[in-house]
Amino acid sequence: MAPSRNTLLRLLFAFAAIYGIGYLPYILSPLVIGSLVGKLGLDEAQAGRIATAELLMFAFSQILLAPHIARLSRKNLAVLGGGIALLGHILAAASGSYLVILGFRLVAGLGEGIAVAAGLALIASAAEPQRMFAAAFTLGQLQAAGFLTLLPDAMQRWGHSGGYGLLALWAAVMLLLILVLPGDEVAPPQESDPARRASLRLFLVPSVFAMALVGASDGAIWTFTERIAESIGTDGQTIGVVLSVALVAGVVGSALSGFVGQRLGTTTPIATGLLVWAVCCYGITHALGSASYAFAQIVYLFSFAFVVPFLYGLNGEIDPTGRMMVAASGCYLIGMALAPGAAGSVIVASGFATLGSIVFVSLVVATIVFSSVAWRRHTPATQSR
Repeated sequence: MAPSRNTLLRLLFAFAAIYGIGYLPYILSPLVIGSLVGKLGLDEAQAGRIATAELLMFAFSQILLAPHIARLSRKNLAVLGGGIALLGHILAAASGSYLVILGFRLVAGLGEGIAVAAGLALIASAAEPQRMFAAAFTLGQLQAAGFLTLLPDAMQRWGHSGGYGLLALWAAVMLLLILVLPGDEVAPPQESDPARRASLRLFLVPSVFAMALVGASDGAIWTFTERIAESIGTDGQTIGVVLSVALVAGVVGSALSGFVGQRLGTTTPIATGLLVWAVCCYGITHALGSASYAFAQIVYLFSFAFVVPFLYGLNGEIDPTGRMMVAASGCYLIGMALAPGAAGSVIVASGFATLGSIVFVSLVVATIVFSSVAWRRHTPATQSR
């Protein structure tokens, strides 16, 4: 059956809030960090602190909002977050010193987190949150692919000002889209039953723990994927081609997850997707040549994009108010933000192979936890929402 007009409008709203304003700056941050080092003259540690500070503010703003998200207007939140993020982009683009840019990226991270919280809460209240997130995720990856073709030229011409300026321009477009879309002001479901709230807390703890593990695993591998490829003799041009193909595979993976969910449920796709992803992380860090690295990297992004909508969708199914989904997203980002420093220490001490083994074990643990949560979610005693 074709999606209704209301569903499509909700999807556009969610996409604009989550990806157009929220996640896009993070996806493009490696290129902007390179410009801060190459054009502005910051060292790698300073540029890395800017990215980490923005990501942590992005995460903490979601965690702080999570307990209150059910009582707030999602449209007003998205507009507020979009406006704050837009201001942060503009001011960072106009700045030329390390501490000033750091401060304004904290402002941008705050706005991004607020906007994403609003979009996730909207998805959680949908009839099929996993399919809704998969569709928004697919649109977001296509958007990122388009920006990857525009951003290098903008930064070549204008340095970090071109990068942040382009993000500001797009945030303004997304803000206008949110403003013209009809508000989704129907009050989300409230959990008034004390027993039900206690049951949700039992789901919440393992879910956010597993999301933090997944985020840390993602951050540990993705941050150093280029260095891993270089260590086995892969040239820069080949790395670029591999990552481009992997991005296309990611789009296919997220689109496929939207179709698979209705047919296979949640537990099997989550267990399969996370285990394949774990094997790919191990394969990337243990690759003996460019061919094995390329294969593992392509399947890595495919499996990542396939399983993430199920993880977010599961949280939305358990708690349609959006609190669990927003809290899980914040914990995922905290894991991702803290992982590069820890991963770098492991690499220096023991090499890439040890890092891959640690990430493999972490994702196996996450697989067990999420599979247990998904199974319990669909047992008769916990099926009612």
